[in-house]
Amino acid sequence: MVIITMLRGGTTFPDEQQYVDLAGAAARGELNEQLWRGYAVELHRSAGAFTRPLSLIYKVTGEERVVAQLFAACFGVALAALIALVVTRNFSKRAGLCAGLVSALWPSQVLFSSTVLRESEVWLALLVLSVCLSIGRTASRTTGLATVLGVIAGLITLTYLRPQTAVIAGAAVVLAAAVQAALSHRVLPLVVLTAVASVIPATAGNGFFGERLIRTRGADLDIDRVELAVGAQSKLVKLPAARTDVETAPKDTEPTTAKANPTKPPSAMNDKPKCEGNVISGGPDKGKPCAIGDAGEAIVVETESRVRTVARGLLAMLVLPLPWSSDGSITSRFAQAENLLWFVLYGAAAVGAWKQRRRFGEIAFPVIMIAGIVGVGALSQGNVGTAFRHRGQILWALIILSAPVFEQLGRRFATARTTRQGA
Repeated sequence: MVIITMLRGGTTFPDEQQYVDLAGAAARGELNEQLWRGYAVELHRSAGAFTRPLSLIYKVTGEERVVAQLFAACFGVALAALIALVVTRNFSKRAGLCAGLVSALWPSQVLFSSTVLRESEVWLALLVLSVCLSIGRTASRTTGLATVLGVIAGLITLTYLRPQTAVIAGAAVVLAAAVQAALSHRVLPLVVLTAVASVIPATAGNGFFGERLIRTRGADLDIDRVELAVGAQSKLVKLPAARTDVETAPKDTEPTTAKANPTKPPSAMNDKPKCEGNVISGGPDKGKPCAIGDAGEAIVVETESRVRTVARGLLAMLVLPLPWSSDGSITSRFAQAENLLWFVLYGAAAVGAWKQRRRFGEIAFPVIMIAGIVGVGALSQGNVGTAFRHRGQILWALIILSAPVFEQLGRRFATARTTRQGA
């Protein structure tokens, strides 16, 4: 896949070009507050676990896109190998091989692992957390310390990779540790992991347990959905008409000033209300949330019913795009075809989770992460494409839950093969 995209040239997704440009700017020493109106510095900080190593690699190898693709692909390869090892440890080599192949050959996983996106590193960090919690459940003191260090490394990586996923993972670590404490009557791991999960988000300025991030992002959910819908073919939100009576500046240019528009006196420049900091500064809509469209137009954000938002978001996170609906793009058609695989995996994971119910202490983290990722995504997603990509964060968990089904399929295949050889 890396070779195909390299030969094709360019980037597959807009976000991919963003990371390529950001890492290149950092490698050249050109990263500053003026780049992308300050957003570049903020992204480099919040996604530093991906962009910082990539910029260091660029300094050594030069700004070759294929090198960045190989960097992301390494995480995907490690993910498939670790899934195979985890399933083999708990079941059999046949089941482990099957689980590893599902991860390695899953179409969107192959795609996102071979493009310059942070997705594959997010998946690997989540799986590392799951493995550490599973091993630490019955580990000795020395091994237990190693698993705690693994949890710390996983949460720090996520905190500086995708902060909102890190907060969900931190909560899942605490809840899974609580389940394990209730089953094993060992309270110390719960206390230690709770302290870890509370402190790490604060190191990035997100508050203890990520409460500051939850508060600020929770208040902006309606704005986030609209901004994700702007310019998207598969938008989930019906965008209100642009407001010509509200002044704003295009996203990629410097703010409009009287100097840039000498024909307008300063007083005329300031008569219109402005969309600043996602809030309208004046006029009859003063204080209402707003977003900026692709052409720099202001969009007043209307609050929607939470029930309707969640229902639509759950469909996007788990079901869409439906096989018979398409926006005509090739990526949408690929997603439609892959969705059939998702439906099969949902069923396998449900059956596998039921069969592993007596081992709930080991599968608690994957189950909780699925609920957390899907729940938060249902509240925040604004287009089907982004929701589909973020759905990839739960694939590793579904594969682990499906392990008993892989085991059963492996046995049937081995029996059928033996029968054919004996015939």
